This record gives sequence, C-alpha cells and structure tokens, in this order.
Amino acid sequence: MLLKIKNLGSINQAEIDLDKALILLCGEHDSWQNYLTYTIYHLYSFDTSIFLELTKLASLEDTTQEAKELMSKNKLEIKLLEKVDSYFLSSKYQILEMTALFLKQKLAAFFESENILMPDTEIALAAEDEFIKKQITLSNYETHFGNMQKGYFLTAHKPTKSDILTFEVSPQHQFTPDRLASAIALNTFISMVHSLLGVQPQVFEPKQKFVANSDQEVKDLAEKTSPFAYLAEKLAQISPDFQSLIFYLRHLAQPKDLLIIRQPEKNLYIDNQVLMGNFIGNLVNQGFKVVTSTNSIPLVEEIKRMTDTEQNEILATESTISLFFTRKIEWAKFSNN
Repeated sequence: MLLKIKNLGSINQAEIDLDKALILLCGEHDSWQNYLTYTIYHLYSFDTSIFLELTKLASLEDTTQEAKELMSKNKLEIKLLEKVDSYFLSSKYQILEMTALFLKQKLAAFFESENILMPDTEIALAAEDEFIKKQITLSNYETHFGNMQKGYFLTAHKPTKSDILTFEVSPQHQFTPDRLASAIALNTFISMVHSLLGVQPQVFEPKQKFVANSDQEVKDLAEKTSPFAYLAEKLAQISPDFQSLIFYLRHLAQPKDLLIIRQPEKNLYIDNQVLMGNFIGNLVNQGFKVVTSTNSIPLVEEIKRMTDTEQNEILATESTISLFFTRKIEWAKFSNN
C-alpha cells in the first residue's frame, strides 16, 4: 500500500511504500520525520468502526446458512480469501478515500498545538488487489460478538499466516438467524478492513516510560513472558534508556507487531549506534514491522550493510532528504541462542 503526502509541514511531497518490512526515515533535520512518523502511527491505529456503513455498498451474500451453523456449533470458520473478490474489492476505493480523509482530520487535531496549518495538505492511499490478499493471508482474526442490542461487536486480531476468520457466540446470548446473519456480514467486512489497514502500532522513544492505568496493571502485564524476551536483554545492553521498549519486548511482543522507534541513537556513542542499527535489523529478521527515524549515519550504515537497500530521494525540502526502504535483512551479529 502506498501512502502519498503533499504539503504537510516541511514536507512538500512524499510517497512511502508501507508494504516494506522496514521504513527508515533519515535526514539532517527531524521535523519532517516527526510528521511522517505520526502520520504512519495514526494510519495504523485507525478506528475501523467508521466503515460499518460501507457494508451497504458491498454485494452482501446470503449468510443464512452460516448463521445456522454458528447457532448449532457456537463456532464458525470463514475463509476470508474466498470472499475478497465479490464481497470486498468493490468497496476498496471508498475505504481508502475515507481513510485518507479521516487521517487528515486526525493529523490536523494532533498537530494543532504546533500551529501546523493543513489547508493545502493532500493525503492519498493506494492498494493493489494482490496487496489486500497478501495482508489477509498474514492475518488471523478471532471475533467475539459483543452487545447485539447496541449493534457493535468486539473484534480482536493476532497476526499469523492464516486466512481464517473464527466467530464464537456466548451461549447465554439469544440470537435469531437474521441477527446472526447480519452480524456475520458486518464482522467479516470489518475484519477485511483490519487486514487492509494493518496492525496496531507500538511507539517508542528514549526514556519513555511504559504507560498503564495502574501499578497493578503493570504487575499483571509483567507476569507474562514474550517469545522475544531475549531481544529485550540485548536492547538493555545497548540502550537502557528504552525502558518501555525493553518492557514490551520482554512481556508483550508478538510476531508481526508494528514498532515505531524514534531517535534510537539518542545518547549513544558511535559503537552503540552501530549496535542499535544491527538490533533494528534483527527486529525485522524476527518478523516485526519497523518504522524508525534517525539522524545517525553509523546506524544507517549498519542497516545498509545488513540489507539489500533501495534508496529513494523523494522528499523535496530545503535540504536533500533520503528515505531508505528495506525489504530483506540478512541475519547478522546475534541470534536467540
């Protein structure tokens, strides 16, 4: 999926391929990095409930049989890929246009305190059909029906290499076939929107504390162990300032998560900037999607050493700014052993 931006702060024009495993934003000044970083963050943290109305635009199929199966088994598995062509692609352009519109509104509110005016800002999204199908194959959705009276349903997803959508119904709810058929249609559609727009991001900055609603919540989270705890120990050796990212990797991280890491080189000597570049490369190796903004030449050179790099000079600002988009990184200095 391509994100296209014009006239946002100091950015005259930018085009970013969001399909890349690593998006590296590097240059002399960091104001444009700030604009792009938070544009990507707000895109991936999008509230997809606004797209419920678009189900009226889709060619809704008869879900009566699926509703009966769900009532009898309390469980229903739907292959999303089988529904894409007839059920979803006809609404693709409306989804992307609405996303761009709401993204611009979110950015205007977010940057309001910085007096960033956006009357001439243009944001557009473009996605090929094959990209949508690829996103769905990388996602696995488990959907629980919530309060039917209010007409909304709790939907959560964990990224895996599955195209199955699983519905479960709590036995204490009394559903009619018609209500279930409608709910199946709505949730299937929203699950596809989730696939298209991506995953919820985690944003990390140096010395940023892990934010939770209470000390007890932090204690509860700390009882969990992530399969990537070894990466937390490596990061602690390189830059102990990243306490929130260390906590996240130790206790919460899951495959395919999106990590936005700002100024990873901050307060680091050159040798550790190189190690940080290597660490970011290995995050990608482990299946994370990473967006990072940096001014560190040693960090960038280390990533360039690790990967086949395609250089794109696409930002027209007062100084020449390069964006490096990387897709594949070789295994480098450390592993999980």
